[in-house]
Amino acid sequence: MDLKSEIYVSIPFSMLIESYLDSFIENRVNPEISFGSDALDRYSKKDYEDVAKELHSHGLSICIHAPYTDLCPGSPDPKVREVARFRFEQTLELVPIFKARSVVFHTGFDEKRYYEVRDLWIKNSVEIWEYIAERLREYNAKLMLENVFERRPEDMISLIEELGLYENIGICFDAAHANIFSIVPVRRWIMLLSPHIKEIHLHNNSGNWDEHRGLDKGIIDFSEVLKLVSEKNKKPIVTLEVHNDEEFWSSLEYLEKIWPWREK
Repeated sequence: MDLKSEIYVSIPFSMLIESYLDSFIENRVNPEISFGSDALDRYSKKDYEDVAKELHSHGLSICIHAPYTDLCPGSPDPKVREVARFRFEQTLELVPIFKARSVVFHTGFDEKRYYEVRDLWIKNSVEIWEYIAERLREYNAKLMLENVFERRPEDMISLIEELGLYENIGICFDAAHANIFSIVPVRRWIMLLSPHIKEIHLHNNSGNWDEHRGLDKGIIDFSEVLKLVSEKNKKPIVTLEVHNDEEFWSSLEYLEKIWPWREK
């Protein structure tokens, strides 16, 4: 089994088009392409189409990560929601070009900011996620909601249950984010979220900040994490989010040793 064909690797579009496209093709690595506001405003539709054509012509599968910086789709301020919707609309236009399998969005929830308006935040969020889910269903793509600043899995469950009618919505579980920002153990996240986990992001850290280190370069035991996920779920989409070339390759070697979805 070539593990690279089983996973996706996170890469900003600007890095992919300017430096890494040939490497992804040569090594047959499926990209999860992230788009920030800079990429959405800088590149043309033709740029996107050219990159997509190259990837598709070599049989590679693609996922997309939507922009998230300063975006809060659940904000009580309609002007803030308007900016989020604008960036998300730009992202949706890319889905048919790249034939994306999934699109990952950050929920934008932060208890420190939105605790007092939590119900309104959920109501506003549900409205935009329902709209996006309907759009993605047209392209046979899934909407993945990723945990970042959530302090407990119930923060994700309360939102995902409001969206229960949509089969193309799932949770993208990021154990490294839970390791930093959560007040409960990573194991509890997996146990409670398991019915909804359809994608996982893999990277490690020291417990101090979101360092995106190699899987064997932090305090999270990914052999346990993947074992738990595999026991509770069908194989989700798996994306490596390691921000260092050398640690990416060592992470692949580590993943080979602990991969729990081998055919028996």
